[in-house]
Amino acid sequence: MILMQLNGISKSFGAEEILSNIKMEVKDNDRIAIVGRNGAGKSTLLKIMAGEFSHDGGELLKPKDLTMGYLSQHMTLESGKTIWAEMLDVFEHLLGLEKQIRSMEQQMEQAATLSMENMKEYYSSMMSCSKHFSVMAAIHMKQTLKLF
Repeated sequence: MILMQLNGISKSFGAEEILSNIKMEVKDNDRIAIVGRNGAGKSTLLKIMAGEFSHDGGELLKPKDLTMGYLSQHMTLESGKTIWAEMLDVFEHLLGLEKQIRSMEQQMEQAATLSMENMKEYYSSMMSCSKHFSVMAAIHMKQTLKLF
């Protein structure tokens, strides 16, 4: 399956032509490398493919539901957080799920001492947490799979 096709892509900055008549096809499970000297337009081509830059000529064909990620070679932090804290932000929802699991584990430890009346309430609470966790895990898996 073709994920992306570039036909005759061109890009200029002012009078300087950076890319001219670029043709490329990226298929499912392809691994590509864009190689060239400094200033040849490698980053510009990647930004066009990622949708960050427009192209002046040619056509770029890709499925509407295709999602792409692009990691810039020049990264800046726009917050006062440390790099570690920024990295942990990506996993914030998973860390929240982990806290819920730990809470459920503690509740399960206490279940042995519950009376029969409280057992029904406890079971109902646990099922609600379990359903919530399953939904969150499914959403996370769907988001993760779209990245690749």
